[in-house]
Amino acid sequence: MLDFFHSVSPDLMLFTQLVMCWVSLYGLCRWFGVPGVYVYVTLISIISNLHVLKFSHVFYQAAPIPLGTIPMATSFLATDILVEFHGKREAKRAVDISLAGMVFFYIAMLSAVAVAPLSPAETTALGITDLHAELTAIFTPGVAIVTASLIAFYVSEVTDVYVYAGIKNVFKRSPIWVRSGVSSTISAFLDTALFSFLAFMLFTNNPVTLNVLFKIYILGGFLPRVFLAFLNVPLIYSLKKANKS
Repeated sequence: MLDFFHSVSPDLMLFTQLVMCWVSLYGLCRWFGVPGVYVYVTLISIISNLHVLKFSHVFYQAAPIPLGTIPMATSFLATDILVEFHGKREAKRAVDISLAGMVFFYIAMLSAVAVAPLSPAETTALGITDLHAELTAIFTPGVAIVTASLIAFYVSEVTDVYVYAGIKNVFKRSPIWVRSGVSSTISAFLDTALFSFLAFMLFTNNPVTLNVLFKIYILGGFLPRVFLAFLNVPLIYSLKKANKS
């Protein structure tokens, strides 16, 4: 099955991923309300930080980019939904819960990696597959990435909440697409730039050049998120319409 999906255009796969995020967020909002959005923001933040470990080619630039852009963009959409319908306090709480969930997840995974693995002879004799090496490869070298992502996540998400709420309070007649688009664009830049700088320059023994940092990590991750910031807006309108019906 993987061979089939690998033959599909990466752009089509990423668009499918975006639709899955929309459907999931809409369903959690409608079925569970505020707690459902808490769950979504927490899970999508963890998912994004795992996706960023993989790279792929996209149509808008020649250099490959790290994945995670699409799911992370919808986290801003989720907090915008909370600010719009439930207020700044609920949105900030979602960010706090998500940060706690991410920290717990990575500590739990590192504790699993820290347990001594079975020897190859034992796994062969028992006929089982031990993925200790794979888990170690994902979570042990990722300490710098996790630290950078936690800092960037919290700063950018809190910024998104306060910018959206600020625009809504100061410009009371501003349309939703302006509030969400502007706040998400500012937050996306903060998240992309801060994470890229910390993970690939400051917290690493092999820092990338400024040219690579800007073209692949910052520009490659920021531009699609600006587009997604506005593409995500119809979901807020659809929820507003559903709430009225």
